[in-house]
Amino acid sequence: MLDKKISDSINTRNLVDVVPLTNVDEMFTYVINELTINDFTGYRVLIPFGKRKITGIVIKKHTEPLSFPIEKLKPILKVLDSKPILTKEMIELCKWISKYYVAPFGEVLKAAIPPKLSTSTEIYIHLKKRENLNIALFNNKEAKVINFLIKKKNPQSIKSIRNKLKFKNLLKILDELEAKGIITKINRMSGNLQLKKIVILNRDMFTNDKIGEFSSIFRRKKKIMQLINFFYEKVQSRIERIPLKEIKNEIAIQNLNKLLRELEDTGWIDIVYSEEQSEEDFVKTKTEFKFQNELYLELNNEQLECLKKINESLEKGKFDSYLLFGVTGSGKTLVYIHSIKKCLELGKTAIVLVPEISLTSQLIERFNLAFPNSVAVLHSRLTQHQRTKEWISILNGTKQIVVGPRSAIFAPTLNTGLIIVDEEHEPTYKQEEPQPRYNARDVALVRGKIENAVVILGTATPSITTFYSAVQGKHKLLKINQRADGAELPTITLVDILEKRRQRKMFGQFSDTLINKIIDRLVKKDGIILFQNRRGFGLILECRSCGYIPKCPECEISLTYHKVEQRLKCHYCGYQRNYESTCPRCGKPTMLILGYGTQRIEEELSSLLNELEFNPKIARFDLDVLLSKKENTNILRDFYKGEIDILVGTQLIAKGLDFERVTLVGIINADLQLNLPDFSASERSFQLFTQVAGRAGRRSLFPGEVIIQTSSVDAYPIKAFLDNNYEQFYKIEINFRKDLNYPPFARLISIEIRANKTNIEPKVIEFVQKYLENLKFAIILGPITPIIPKIRGWNRKVILLKVEKNKDVSLLKTTKVLKLLSTEFYKKFNPQKFKLIIDVDSQFSLF
Repeated sequence: MLDKKISDSINTRNLVDVVPLTNVDEMFTYVINELTINDFTGYRVLIPFGKRKITGIVIKKHTEPLSFPIEKLKPILKVLDSKPILTKEMIELCKWISKYYVAPFGEVLKAAIPPKLSTSTEIYIHLKKRENLNIALFNNKEAKVINFLIKKKNPQSIKSIRNKLKFKNLLKILDELEAKGIITKINRMSGNLQLKKIVILNRDMFTNDKIGEFSSIFRRKKKIMQLINFFYEKVQSRIERIPLKEIKNEIAIQNLNKLLRELEDTGWIDIVYSEEQSEEDFVKTKTEFKFQNELYLELNNEQLECLKKINESLEKGKFDSYLLFGVTGSGKTLVYIHSIKKCLELGKTAIVLVPEISLTSQLIERFNLAFPNSVAVLHSRLTQHQRTKEWISILNGTKQIVVGPRSAIFAPTLNTGLIIVDEEHEPTYKQEEPQPRYNARDVALVRGKIENAVVILGTATPSITTFYSAVQGKHKLLKINQRADGAELPTITLVDILEKRRQRKMFGQFSDTLINKIIDRLVKKDGIILFQNRRGFGLILECRSCGYIPKCPECEISLTYHKVEQRLKCHYCGYQRNYESTCPRCGKPTMLILGYGTQRIEEELSSLLNELEFNPKIARFDLDVLLSKKENTNILRDFYKGEIDILVGTQLIAKGLDFERVTLVGIINADLQLNLPDFSASERSFQLFTQVAGRAGRRSLFPGEVIIQTSSVDAYPIKAFLDNNYEQFYKIEINFRKDLNYPPFARLISIEIRANKTNIEPKVIEFVQKYLENLKFAIILGPITPIIPKIRGWNRKVILLKVEKNKDVSLLKTTKVLKLLSTEFYKKFNPQKFKLIIDVDSQFSLF
């Protein structure tokens, strides 16, 4: 029981529970002295946390009695926002993610906001006056501070000033200079971000009366009156904040900076430094593909039936989930666009998730045509400025539609009405590193429930888990069996690689059948896509004399040879080194390139066609290309326009690209995907083959054809692909999953133990196993050494849990045990030497 004094203190102060944006899993209570706002839930605050000052999120008011004197609580240092940046619904979603995926609450909240907003603030010092300063009026230390700032073009952080001048009482000196009007202090987020000079117009000054009154004062200063009239027009257009760069571009006046300072001294304007950007600084989506506005296209009967049901759910304003199962090229995006239109008409917002950043350029152009000035883009390749600008435009309601890959599920949309997960089957929706290791598809469904939004899962090849849920009635099934525009599905020709080799009709990796089809399309000027799900030139190098294979020193995995750069690269950690034809072990020049990546396919095809006197333009589209944002966009644009004849790519080309000129797709070697050591290899093979085949013949005027080369002609994924029969494949695959207790009948949870540059000691494994003994209802496999035993210098052991899905209590107990295990593990073992990685709904059974 609290005494009366403490009880009175609680009544007269605000207590709030805050989660720091760091690797913590609990709330901390702070005193907040700003009483102007009743509820600070969702605000960012600067808090003392140990010896640091870091950013946290207010989760709720603290209403429970305290078990200690309130005087022991620390106060919040600063409220960083003028409005909440996370809604209560988003906080609830983050709590669910933290609990389900066994991730620290602070890390989940940190993932939900742009990186720039999760860092701590710094105070920067801006020198207000640089000219006509009489240094003699200031004491020695003040003069040194002023001279330091004069030499610098931009505002300087207190840290940089202290490092240069070494003043112990610097804060006191700065306070005195601020009181004298020499400097101003700017709160800004830490990081290497450029500040921009912004002119803020005082609306009250720009009236006809004020301008008339002051025109007599400035009547001999034509330039300053010209500037005032320029600003007056801006105010009339409701523009009150203008970057200095834009002013210089729009109006040519000599001594502009001096004139601006004069207007600032007389109260017309304020000049501040800000992280804001003008529109010209933001990466706009250019019109590259010349799509038409799809809001004006007519829907066929199947599309209309799907849209009708979705719109009915939107009008009810209650959670509903749909699996939109439409064949490739069936016009699912058209259904998306019309359902978004309905959502906006109801005054709500929409989120559209795509599996890859590479898809955004085409999709954004299509959405921008239908909904101009309403589409925001969120993805990791935006600069911090751009990402924050888009995020804030969503938070403020300026943009009502959000497009992006998995992280866009955290978009701060208000009154969310619709969430679309395009190509829901794609494994890229699962976050692997860093934590939280969430699946955006599943998070979308939970967010839909929390916010009473409609969720559409769209695909031509549903994941086994999603289709099983639809069969069980958890999702409403919508089907589109026909392609849009009356186009037919492509014809598929199977090429038996073994038989072709016996007939000596294989030329490297190309059968005579595929070569002849390529030549036919080159003559017709049609587009060709070739699929090889390995990048690089060769998969590995091997010495023919001693058997040496170059491996990554950090990951213990074979290095991939990239011929163009003449480099050996690790596709896991990025390690690379120069290629040498001489074996470093035996010294003989007998290094042999094994396997085929996209680079080698491109080179071999070019050589074959040149011999036949064809010289097509061939380009690659894989992760190596994708890492270059400019290159990525140019390649897709040039292929769309016909300036590139053949596109050779990995699985990236299978995901949603729409080119009407493509009439031939070649799958170079289907066996690469089929034979992966992964329980979902058959599912991924069927999906990839179907998706990449769907790039061909997407218009009725351009019928498509697919050539698939394989040695596994009797494999059931291949047979189902040839028959274009998903249900046939599903029936076989679901029985296999049930017999072996794989998803959707069980949840897979991988527990990975890592040791930094040392072997994993038995005591570490035993510690983990001791906690897992409590999970009597789970099947525990391992520990095993995974296929990749070492990544980035960390040795690995993996334990796999199979938890039956129909036992919800068992999952709850499992996550509680795993949370406790994670907490106790880092109490006992040094996190610099050991890591424990828990991955709920892990996608792979072998690692």
